[in-house]
Amino acid sequence: MSIALLLIFLLLSALGVPLAVALGLASVAVLVAFTSTPIDLLAQSMFSAAAFVIEHPDQKTTLKQSTSQAWKDRFAHTSRSERQSRR
Repeated sequence: MSIALLLIFLLLSALGVPLAVALGLASVAVLVAFTSTPIDLLAQSMFSAAAFVIEHPDQKTTLKQSTSQAWKDRFAHTSRSERQSRR
């Protein structure tokens, strides 16, 4: 996955695409190609993580702990087979 990210980034950079755009497009392309998680869910979790950091800068809970708790809460009502069928 990281090799694909590097190759796409280098290809876009060689074509003259600005570096920030090339990095963003390469990242999105790799996420779409190599993960089963929907893009909108990734965007939502990144936004909520950023909002958590902004709203609670002095909180001792790490971001990883709060994000994993959010995932547990999200899937608490579904069985394992239901989660696997969504993929």
